[in-house]
Amino acid sequence: MIKLLIVEDDEQSLYMLKVLLEGHGYEVMHAANGMEALEKATREPPDLVISDILMPVKDGFTLCREWKRDDRFKEIPFIFYTATYTDRKDEEFALNLGAERFLVKPMDPDRFLDSLREVIDAYERKKLVRREPVVEDDSEVYKLYNERLVNKIEKKMLDLEKEVTERKEAENALRESEERYRNLFDSVSDCIYSHDLDGRILAVNKASCRIFGDTPEELIGRCLGDFLAPESNRIFHEEYLPRITENGSSDGIFVFRSTDGKEYHIEYRNALIEDEGSGSYVNGVGRDITESVTAKKAVKNLEKKLIQSQKMKAIGTLAGGIAHDFNNILAAMIGYTELSLLDLPGAAKSRQYLKEVLKAGQRAKDLIRQILAFSRQTDHEKTLLEVAPIVNEAVKLLRASLPATITIRQNIEKNAGIVEVDPTQIHQVLMNLCTNASHAMREKGGVMEVGLKKLDIDAGSANSFPDLVPGPYLRLTVTDTGRGIPPEIISRVFEPYFTTKEMGEGTGLGLAVVHGIVKSCGGTVKVYSEQGKGTTFHVYLPRKPHEEQREETDPAKALPKGKERVLFIDDEQALVDIGRQMLEYLGYGVVARTSSTDALEMFREQPDRFDLIITDTTMPNMTGERFSQEALKIRPDIPVILCTGFSEEITEQKAKDIGVRAYIMKPYVLSEIAEIIRRILNK
Repeated sequence: MIKLLIVEDDEQSLYMLKVLLEGHGYEVMHAANGMEALEKATREPPDLVISDILMPVKDGFTLCREWKRDDRFKEIPFIFYTATYTDRKDEEFALNLGAERFLVKPMDPDRFLDSLREVIDAYERKKLVRREPVVEDDSEVYKLYNERLVNKIEKKMLDLEKEVTERKEAENALRESEERYRNLFDSVSDCIYSHDLDGRILAVNKASCRIFGDTPEELIGRCLGDFLAPESNRIFHEEYLPRITENGSSDGIFVFRSTDGKEYHIEYRNALIEDEGSGSYVNGVGRDITESVTAKKAVKNLEKKLIQSQKMKAIGTLAGGIAHDFNNILAAMIGYTELSLLDLPGAAKSRQYLKEVLKAGQRAKDLIRQILAFSRQTDHEKTLLEVAPIVNEAVKLLRASLPATITIRQNIEKNAGIVEVDPTQIHQVLMNLCTNASHAMREKGGVMEVGLKKLDIDAGSANSFPDLVPGPYLRLTVTDTGRGIPPEIISRVFEPYFTTKEMGEGTGLGLAVVHGIVKSCGGTVKVYSEQGKGTTFHVYLPRKPHEEQREETDPAKALPKGKERVLFIDDEQALVDIGRQMLEYLGYGVVARTSSTDALEMFREQPDRFDLIITDTTMPNMTGERFSQEALKIRPDIPVILCTGFSEEITEQKAKDIGVRAYIMKPYVLSEIAEIIRRILNK
């Protein structure tokens, strides 16, 4: 009976070969590796060797090399039967070592047996041509051997990445990895690791060490959860470990925190390896997706900013429409109020009532400016002003909107001083700070204190205010007794779009706007907070030298007048009427029209009839801008004043570029239009 020696470390492959060969009358010996095969052959030489290549201790290539150099065995045929080394260069190397055949698993049993009989028959009839090893030099053999080994390891790693998705293949590949592919693991960029069922690290590659921030010696034995961010650590212990023990596999994302504090987002795929000998453990592969996560967050943040930008644009469009209509209404109210004051005798009691109406109209005009400034539809005009009246006015508005559970206390220093700022902006700063303060106290109520005082920052105390230069300042303070700001986020409160409020409750722009306004005025904002006790914001603004306050103007006081002829155009009849009456009061001859096209035809027929044109901007059929351009073509020297309640289409600079002499916003007061007309006509 022919005796075959099978060298195979895989029990399943060995079993199938034994069944096949013994079933066809062969006597079968077996060895689990090359070392064991040489020992058995020494005791009981076989008639033929069938050897796998990839085996522990001594692989098939090394066995064949030694077999063909041993005088006791070199005549005995040697056949490679492999599923791992399967390409042409593997076969070439095997045959150069002296092997008689190179067969690739899996192979049809009949073909396999035919190849086997062919070699055995030739061997028995002594007609087998023994293959002498082509490569005798050890260094050349080792070079070729290493090339095949590296090539095979690289292929195995690619297979390993595919196999992790299938538990059985992952278990087999990972079970072999610690012994066979240690060097390969250290060369790949993905994390490869093992841990026991309690989460203690058993093995890691270099990529894992980079994430954890320690050497393999320092990592082995420590719990993997120690390197996770708090929430990931909780999930690791409470969910992941029980799940992988029960299901045998797990995948997901953990956030790792290295020893230097840097966080990494690792996408992992782990498999449970059940080993009766050494005990069950988990093998895993992790990929660093931190850049991808960061990019997705950036995209999401950009989307939020885009949505917010679109909201602001919509608000701006709405604000522009409101401003146009409201300013036209105010123009009529303020105009008729001024004319009424001019008709009333100086001692009439109703004069004081009308003055209050006029003051309210001016406040309404300022309110429209605030709406336009908030929606960024107007330029900010800084002026020297007393802040105290604005603060008092804002507090009055706040009282009506705050719940009864919030008490407002004022500590406004009289004659605190003046600053150079846009009044709309300083109002916006105070309203934003107070709105945040009320939000912090809305659950339990509390006390909001608004303070204003002047102070001087000298060179000694300037160290506490690195953003400020020594000098006189005005300090605006808003304090609440709310829940306070957590220390870990207090440094971020001025960042655009940063908010702790629920969706729909805030944009994250309030404090960023405050910071921007105050910085543009040469000041700074300081915040102090204690959780559970409240928050204080201090706004420091440079104080300017005191100026004499201008007396309130009276419409009845002397106004510059004239006798020139004016063409007045506005599409609203009420504004035409008030415009005509105001101009006639100032002594001018007025021709008024509600149609810009009719007015242009009249001007085309009699261009020298008029000394000045005053036209609205937004009108049907022909806008004020187009009317002005056509009128100036007819008579280039005609002075034109362009009025608007609000327009997105034309700015003051654009108006000047087309030849308009003055560009004024409605509602204008009598003294304003009187001075502008005379200034233009006197040039």
